Amino acid sequence: MDEEERKALAALPDRLTIYRGVHIKKGTLRGLSWTLDRERAEWFANRWAKRRPYLVQAQVLKSDVRAHFLDRGEAEIVVLPNRLVTHTVKKIPLSRVLEVKKVYWQPGKRSLFSDYEPKEKAA
Repeated sequence: MDEEERKALAALPDRLTIYRGVHIKKGTLRGLSWTLDRERAEWFANRWAKRRPYLVQAQVLKSDVRAHFLDRGEAEIVVLPNRLVTHTVKKIPLSRVLEVKKVYWQPGKRSLFSDYEPKEKAA
């Protein structure tokens, strides 16, 4: 985390509502990566879904958050699954209209595929 991300995490409340979008119900709580943005979680659930997508909503204590990343517009929260206070899993509509743009991996980027478009570097 950089300094901006540390400050953003410090400014959050002590108990957070986090979301995770998945397209398989089994194992939904095993992931480390969550988001504070419900719409972004629904996007992830639908991204490559061939089956019914699910939205997992959970509560977590800020003290249990391992990292908070702001890049790619994801408001990503990294937390160990066994630290979740509560959780619910619900079906969401399958959206066939989502488009995923391919972003080629570049050193310093954390993902191979995303709808994130890198900013043009100033000359």
